[in-house]
Amino acid sequence: MIRYGLLVVAACLLVAADKKDDAPKGDKDRLQGTWKVTLGEAEGKPAPPGALKDARMVFAGDNVTAKGARRDTPMTFKLDPSKTPREIDVTDPRKNETVKGIYRLEDDDTLKLCLALPGTDRPREFATKEGAKTFLMTLKREKP
Repeated sequence: MIRYGLLVVAACLLVAADKKDDAPKGDKDRLQGTWKVTLGEAEGKPAPPGALKDARMVFAGDNVTAKGARRDTPMTFKLDPSKTPREIDVTDPRKNETVKGIYRLEDDDTLKLCLALPGTDRPREFATKEGAKTFLMTLKREKP
């Protein structure tokens, strides 16, 4: 009987551990991994064909690296999912510059970012227009 009791307790612990893994992930956890930039827009105009071919963003912990054909730029990021729209700040520690933006996770595989140039106000919508100092990007998660 004691063995049966231990087996039941072990099974309950395994079920509890599995449920813990099923807990909803926060936005920071959902961002982790490599994202390919599939669409880009600045001042209301789409990025030129081929300009985004090698563009990626890699989120790892509190760090994000912008990868391109010519170089990689390591940065840090902070999220504020309590705001509407949700806010992101990306800091380049080498230049001591912070880019303010907004983000939207449309599902676990699609991310929209709208970022302002350093020193300008945070965007309030996922759009760009002529004269605006913002960039809009759509990113798709790359499968490992």
